Amino acid sequence: MEIKWLEDFICLYQLRSFRRSANQRAVSQSAFSRRIKALEQWIGADLIDRSCYPVELTQAGHDFIETAKQITSTAYQAKVDASSMHRESTDRLIIATHPSLAVSFVPQFLKNLNWPKIRPIYKIRNDLKTAEDYLISLEHGTCDYLICYQHPILNFQPEPELFISKKIKQETLLPVVSSSISKSILKKEIPLVQYSAYTNLGKIVSHSTKNNTHSHRFKIVAEASVAETIKAMVMNGHGLAWLPESYIAKELNDGLLTVMDEFGKIKINIQLICYKSPNNEIKFLWDQLD
Repeated sequence: MEIKWLEDFICLYQLRSFRRSANQRAVSQSAFSRRIKALEQWIGADLIDRSCYPVELTQAGHDFIETAKQITSTAYQAKVDASSMHRESTDRLIIATHPSLAVSFVPQFLKNLNWPKIRPIYKIRNDLKTAEDYLISLEHGTCDYLICYQHPILNFQPEPELFISKKIKQETLLPVVSSSISKSILKKEIPLVQYSAYTNLGKIVSHSTKNNTHSHRFKIVAEASVAETIKAMVMNGHGLAWLPESYIAKELNDGLLTVMDEFGKIKINIQLICYKSPNNEIKFLWDQLD
């Protein structure tokens, strides 16, 4: 028996749909169904009534669901405890974040922290792909904190029974161009350097600008997944983009970039999330933010 089979079963119990559950668990529906069947074979009883929609648990399923939750919770808590002991012995603080935040926000955020003794070694992870991956990493103890954007369009709501979150900053995405083209950009089609659609900033900017009075004049000239590349393209005069204000403060001060107020600014929050049972070192950092 594998823990992921229990997680699949709990997810199916919550969503009542094989398709939606498979999507949530980031596997194909056929693979998800096989894993549920494997769990039923291991238990020795049918757990799911597949004759109705939305799917329901059988009596055996109802009898087993709380046990499944307890097993997964106990297993992950044991992993968190063991991982915490290892991290304390190696003085590491592991932070998962999005690539754009890893460049535009996290370095300055860490610089402003005040540690009473020797500060830990910071390990920044920006290699995870989905929101589910980030939360699993927190739950499994392979990272201590998640720093991420918070915006209604992202539909990212960590379970309050497992995670705690705190707003740490409000960021502004500014519509900027290279100062070398600021006088001419409004006279014709507006070249747009956009974030990839699957990225968080891509979703936020797309949602926030869909009713922009200038949107019919936008002409996409480049696309990238991280703010670092977007910024480089804008700096080289390729077009307009929305960039985090904290990330371009120096360029704005030096006059290299110009804010195009007529396109509208976008407000977003940055939040800090951790698992509900942090170790003492993690709790100290959390308490600093009060």
